[in-house]
Amino acid sequence: MSELLPCPFCGGAVFLERPTERPLHSPPDEWWGVVCRNTENLGGTCAIQQRPSRTKEAAIDRWNTRADVSSQAEIERLRTALSKMANEVFGLSVFEVELRSVMGNTNWSVLRQRAEEARAALSGSKE
Repeated sequence: MSELLPCPFCGGAVFLERPTERPLHSPPDEWWGVVCRNTENLGGTCAIQQRPSRTKEAAIDRWNTRADVSSQAEIERLRTALSKMANEVFGLSVFEVELRSVMGNTNWSVLRQRAEEARAALSGSKE
């Protein structure tokens, strides 16, 4: 039996479980699914789970099937888009007083913090 890959969304550990809900009229011991219960995902719970499969092996194979998004062109495209977004957020700083009144202090602060995190990630990821 193959080893489970980590969660593609948060990187957390995942578990093979019997789902609490299963297809109608099916025996409970015939359905398996993979679930992520990472509670350190940006302050919330990831709780990603897959559709159930009839066997453990099928559930693992389905979970471990991933789209290939590791091409250098795709990485550069995403890096460029994230950089533009962060720069645009920082460019809005000249309207900070107005934005705080429209968005609220907390929302503006979170947006700025996410833009700073994006910039830090981008500067740390250049190879």
